Amino acid sequence: MGLPDDKALRWEPDLHRIGFAQFISNDGRKKILRAVHLRSYSFFLAFFQPGTTKSEINEFISIFLLQKQEVKHISPRSDSVVLFCDGMDALQSFQGSHRKFIA
Repeated sequence: MGLPDDKALRWEPDLHRIGFAQFISNDGRKKILRAVHLRSYSFFLAFFQPGTTKSEINEFISIFLLQKQEVKHISPRSDSVVLFCDGMDALQSFQGSHRKFIA
């Protein structure tokens, strides 16, 4: 694209949404998640009350990942993650994003 190697690319927001999602485990426990939808990807953020133990958080993560096989866990310590998108209109969304980049 003719940009210097050290120049970061940004794309204009397009069709991005935020909201909430309710997760109900198989045993009936419920948790409200913050949902961030960026093009064909959805990110779910789980927040916990102060004082929540590490074991409770790990239990939630394991239950959530077992019930949502397509989900990848991204922790603050993660250097990178490989994502695969085969959602409806994924290719058109990706191509559209490249026409709207701003330097």
